[in-house]
Amino acid sequence: MILYNSTGLGIRSDPAGSGRFGAPRGNRKHQGIDRLCVSEQIIKAEIEGTLVLAYPYPDDKIYTGCRIWGKSWMVKMFYFIPIPALIGCKVLSGEAIGIAQDISQKYGGGMLAHIHVGLYKLNPTLLVNPELHLDTEENRLKEGGY
Repeated sequence: MILYNSTGLGIRSDPAGSGRFGAPRGNRKHQGIDRLCVSEQIIKAEIEGTLVLAYPYPDDKIYTGCRIWGKSWMVKMFYFIPIPALIGCKVLSGEAIGIAQDISQKYGGGMLAHIHVGLYKLNPTLLVNPELHLDTEENRLKEGGY
């Protein structure tokens, strides 16, 4: 399975830290990747599935995002405002699903605006390193080529 790049940009690395999978976050590890974005840019679906509204912080409803539930995979995408009409609907990989928020306003410290992407294999639900599913030539060849 190859993820669609929801922002068209690379993985965040800035004075606030790394957006790579497993990067240190205090006493825990980062459970996804952070794709760079520009505030208010169009965000696209990483996978095909049903879009469900989600919040990254239970006590802060300013920042939003979604879970996209596919047949075998689920993706969490945070720090964007989903298009209301798409909530509860099936979306296609690469389909426009919302507008980026600027999470750097919450954290500061030189953090760049980004979209957090967490990837989970279903049945049972297992966290997966999204970097193994980025749209690269190497990963495309593993999937059977172009």
